[in-house]
Amino acid sequence: MSDTNNHQPFGPRPTPLLRAHKRAFILLLFYIPLVLIPWIITMLLVYRPAMRSYWTYPSSSPEHTSPGYSEVMEGFQWKDYQQQRGWARAIPIMNAFAAILSIPVTSTVLAQAAVVFAQRRTPDQQLSVRHLFSLADRAWLDWGMLYKMLYWHEAGSKRVKMFMYGGAILVLCGAIQYPLVQITVPWDQISVPSSRDTRYISYLENPHSGYDWSSSLSRGYHLLGRDLEPAQMANLPADLIVPHIVGGLSTIAAGVTLPSFWETPDENTGHRSDEYTYRRSSYRYLTYLGDQSGFVAALPADTTTGVLREHIIRLNSSVSCTNLTVSAWPSTCSGTNPFQASFSYSEDYYNGNMTIDVCAPGDMGKHPWTFSRNRQALSEEVFFRFTGRNTSEHIGYESREDDVVHCTAQTARGYFELGNAYNGGVFGPLLEKWSDVAQSHDYVEPDSYNAYRERGFRPSEEDTWVGAATPAPSKGNQLPGPLTTSLLALFGPSSWAANIANLTANRTQENLDSTSDIPSGFLSPLCAAAPFASTSLAISSKYSQWCAVNGLAGLRSSLDSLLFGWDDPTMVKKWLDIAVFVANSATLTSHMDRDLLEWPDVTGRAIYTAEGLKIYKPSPSIATQVILTLIVTVHVFGLLGVAYWLQRWPAWTRTLDSMAVARISTYLDPSLLPPLKTVRLSARAPLKDVDGLVGIQEAEAEHAHSDRAGPSHQEAMAMETLSIASTAGKQATSSATPMMAAAGAGSVELGLGAPGIIAKRGKKQVAPSAAVADV
Repeated sequence: MSDTNNHQPFGPRPTPLLRAHKRAFILLLFYIPLVLIPWIITMLLVYRPAMRSYWTYPSSSPEHTSPGYSEVMEGFQWKDYQQQRGWARAIPIMNAFAAILSIPVTSTVLAQAAVVFAQRRTPDQQLSVRHLFSLADRAWLDWGMLYKMLYWHEAGSKRVKMFMYGGAILVLCGAIQYPLVQITVPWDQISVPSSRDTRYISYLENPHSGYDWSSSLSRGYHLLGRDLEPAQMANLPADLIVPHIVGGLSTIAAGVTLPSFWETPDENTGHRSDEYTYRRSSYRYLTYLGDQSGFVAALPADTTTGVLREHIIRLNSSVSCTNLTVSAWPSTCSGTNPFQASFSYSEDYYNGNMTIDVCAPGDMGKHPWTFSRNRQALSEEVFFRFTGRNTSEHIGYESREDDVVHCTAQTARGYFELGNAYNGGVFGPLLEKWSDVAQSHDYVEPDSYNAYRERGFRPSEEDTWVGAATPAPSKGNQLPGPLTTSLLALFGPSSWAANIANLTANRTQENLDSTSDIPSGFLSPLCAAAPFASTSLAISSKYSQWCAVNGLAGLRSSLDSLLFGWDDPTMVKKWLDIAVFVANSATLTSHMDRDLLEWPDVTGRAIYTAEGLKIYKPSPSIATQVILTLIVTVHVFGLLGVAYWLQRWPAWTRTLDSMAVARISTYLDPSLLPPLKTVRLSARAPLKDVDGLVGIQEAEAEHAHSDRAGPSHQEAMAMETLSIASTAGKQATSSATPMMAAAGAGSVELGLGAPGIIAKRGKKQVAPSAAVADV
C-alpha cells in the first residue's frame, strides 16, 4: 500500500498535536488515599475510637479530664474491638506504602506538570532552554541545582524558581511525613470498657440489646462494695447506730489505719501531701482529722474503678471551738428536740464538785439531709458550760472560773467520682450538681435476691427508692447530723459517760473503793470502753492501765478525767474531730454490718471495678498534630492543585524524558551544545539566551530541518513527529507533511520558541496568523 493510501479518510487517524495525559491522575487516585486516610483515621483515633462519634477514650492523666466529655458508656463489643485493632494494624502498613511511593509519585506528577509549564500559555511568558533542560532534569530533586538556581537572573527565572522550589517542598513534605510519624506519634496501650464490663447496666436496662457479652468477651467487672442511697441513709435508726459509734470511739487508736478517711489532693499540685501515708498509719494521723484536708466515704481510701465511672457519697466535716463568757450560755436550749446533758465530776486539782452542761440546739431525732444528690451543707453547734468551780487558789495551780466553750461543725454531703482510667486514677472533687447519668456507669440494682426478676434504674438527681433498707425508724429515732450524733455517743443515754455516771451514782467513797461486789471481769471491758482510751489525746487514757484494779473508783476517776478536759477549746476540737469522723464513718458503712442492721447484704448501690479491654491508640502531642497535619495538607492539596492545573491544559508529550530532550536538541544549533567530554555547569550558560517555550505557529509546506535554532533566531520544530514518539503503541503518521496536507491550508504546528499561545483544553489552537485548526 502506498504512503498516500495510508492517509486516506478511511485510514488510521493521525496523532493530534496536543492531548491530555492521564498518568498523573491515575497515580494520584491511588496515592492520595494512602496518604490522607491513615492520617485522618490517626487523628480520629487520638480522641475517640473509630466506631462511635460520641465516644471518647479514658484520659491518661487528671489534667485531661473535663466535665463535658462522654465515654464508651455501653462498652466495646467484640466487633468494635476488632475494628479498632484492625485500624491499629492497617495504619502503619498504609503509611509505609505511602512512604515508598511518595517521591516517585510526586516527581512523576511534577514531571508531567513541567511539560505544561514549558508551553507558551501567556503572551508575556518567558523560558530559556537552560530552564527547559533543568525541568527535564527534575531539578526539584537535586538540592545542589536548587541552590545554584538562586543565582539565575535571566528572563523567566522567577517563575522557574517558584515551580522548582514549590515542587521541592511537595517532595519534601511527602518524604518526611513517614519518619516524622514514626518518631513523634507513639501508640499507647489503654483500657476501655467492654460490653461485658458494663453488662450490669446494658443487660439489666435492656435485655434485648444484642450485646455479645456472653460469647467473645469474658466477664470483667468485680464488686468493690456498696454505697448507701440518700433515701436509705434516712432510714438509719439512731438507737442502733449510736451504740456502734460508742464502740468505735473506744477502739479508734493511734497507729491503726482508718480506711474510710480520704485525703483531698493539694489544690496547687493536685497530689496528696508527702505525709499522707505517714498520717494514715501513725500517731499524728489522729491530729489531722479536722484540718479540712480529707473526708469520709464508704469505700476504702483511693479505691479505683478501672474503666468504669462510678460515684459515691462523701461527708466532709470540720469543727471549730472557742471560749465564751458564761453569759453566752443560752437561757433555753432552742429547737424542737435539742440534745441536752449534764454531768457532775470532781477535779482532783481543785477538790471541787463541778458540773458540765451540754446544749446542742436543733432536733436530735431528725435526719438533716434531703434525698437530693446535689451538694448540701449542714451547720451544727454545741455549748459546754462549766460551773461550780472553787475559785480559791490551790497549791501550785491557778484559780479557774466558770466558762463556756462553743463549738460549731460544718458538714458538706455530696457525691464524688472515684478514681478511674478517665481521670488518671485520682478521685474527683465534691460535685456541686449530680453528674449526667449518660457520662457514668452508676446503676442501682434491685437489692433483693429476686433481682433477676426486677429492673434497676439509673440514679437521678433525687430518688426516693429505699429497697430493702426497711423498716423506717420511728419518729425521733432518725440519725441526726454528725456533730449531734457524736454528742449522743459521748454524752447520750447509751454513752459510756452516762453508763459510768449511773453505775457510780449514789455511792460512798467506801463503796467506790470496794471491789467485793463486782463480778470478775466486769471492770476491764468498762475501762477499755472509755472514749479515746486507745489514743494519747484523752486525759482518761492515763487511767486505763490501773482502772480495773481500783474498782468503781477507777471508773469514776476515768470519767472525771474525761469530763475535766472539756473546758479546753483546743482539746475539745481534737476530741470532736475524732468523734465526728467516727460518726460519719458509721453513718456510711453501718449497712455493711449484718450484725448491726437487719438489712440484706445487697443493700445499697453496688460499686464495680473493671480492667477493660486493652487497645492501642495514637498519642501525639498537640504540636505534633498541628505540624503533621500542616505537612499532610500542603502535600496533598499541593498535588491536587497540580492535578487540577494539568487537566486544564493539553500537552505535546507526557514528560520531558530523554527522547523528548533528544528531539528538542536536534533543533538547536550544534554550537550551543558541548561535545562529549567532561564539562562544567557553565557550559549551559549559552542556553539561557535561547527561547525554550513550545508554542503554536502556522505550518509551512516544507520544514527546513537543516536549519538550527540559535541565540539570534527561532526555528519551528516538527512537533507532529515529536508527538508520534510520545504516544508509542498507537498508529500515527511518520511525518508532518501528510498531516498538514490533510488539514489543508492554515494548519498549525508546534515550534520551539514559536509565538503562538497554546489554548486550554476544549478550545481551538490558533496560530499567530489567525488560521484555526481543531485540536
